[in-house]
Amino acid sequence: MTGSSGDTITRIFVGAVSRELDPPLSEGIGGRSSRDAVPVESMVDPAGLEMVSLTSHAGRLRGAPPRRNNAVRNQSATGMLIGALILGCAAAESLAGDVTWNGPGGGDFNTGANWTPASGPGAGDTAVFNNLSQYASISFSSDAITAGARFGGPILDWTPSLAIGPYTWTVTNDVLVSIDADKAGVPTLSSGTLAITNPWGAALLRVAPAGYGGFFINGGTAIVDNIVATNPASGPNLWINKGRLTSLGSTLISRPSDFQINTYAYGEIAEWIMPSGVHTVLAVNGTAIAQTSDSTALVFVAGTETVWTNSGALGVGANGHGSLTITNGARVYNTSANLGGTPGARGEVLITGSTSLWELVGDGRYLYVAGN
Repeated sequence: MTGSSGDTITRIFVGAVSRELDPPLSEGIGGRSSRDAVPVESMVDPAGLEMVSLTSHAGRLRGAPPRRNNAVRNQSATGMLIGALILGCAAAESLAGDVTWNGPGGGDFNTGANWTPASGPGAGDTAVFNNLSQYASISFSSDAITAGARFGGPILDWTPSLAIGPYTWTVTNDVLVSIDADKAGVPTLSSGTLAITNPWGAALLRVAPAGYGGFFINGGTAIVDNIVATNPASGPNLWINKGRLTSLGSTLISRPSDFQINTYAYGEIAEWIMPSGVHTVLAVNGTAIAQTSDSTALVFVAGTETVWTNSGALGVGANGHGSLTITNGARVYNTSANLGGTPGARGEVLITGSTSLWELVGDGRYLYVAGN
């Protein structure tokens, strides 16, 4: 069966409930939607099996042979590009003026009196937050543009909220979170749009290279050119709990435990969209899409030059509803995969496009299918 583009779709589906997703996975990304084509569904035995290998002229899932060189090359390219970005952003940051937030309890970002100097940060400045109370909220009354932002707090569980609302905060250089080991925290995007981007695709979100700290997406939309989240501690470094992360360039996430795209309340949706770039997750315990019960998490990888590499296992719908879409020539690599995990859970992988690829690489690779 063919869709409107003439491509056949291979879908692997596990779960008790068969329903369309709302909103569609690719909403807002160049008008491309998984609903543009009529799927051919391949139902897999829910009792589980050790390895599944499916091939179609429109999309590929392969279990052998491994392509270790591709994964290594992708990680090396990511590392070199991000290293250059870190150096470039550090140089650019030294040219910007620091404007420091002076209201520990939170307040309006666009009110000059909340800053030192009192004019507030402009397009060439770095907004510095290092004295907020534990659950402070920064609200916005209009759009804002700054060159950079720095977040650090006096306590480890410092979790201020960025309530941007109907507005957009654009950062054209870099956002640095918990750069100093003695100033850690977890700023949280709760609403609105945070756009860390510039016309050259060189803006950077850098999270917790010195120790404990992280960045949470608990609502709204984050649009980021490049991400480096390499917290060496066991705490969070980048969590997509609710809302949407769109990664435009390169991503490097390193975790001593697992990495999750997940929600914690019924009816909420967490999305990670990769329309371009090279993205690498180095997580000791693997990557989980929809880890908790009743969660809904969607990952969308699109484009001929788009690559997502996971160093460990990939779990799709372990206890909730998880979905991975690979389309328009994108490639996804991981060592092994689990689709569905518990009764009522749903794991789905949709591969479209003649050159799109999901490949299991390395020794001990497997695809385990379970659920009810």
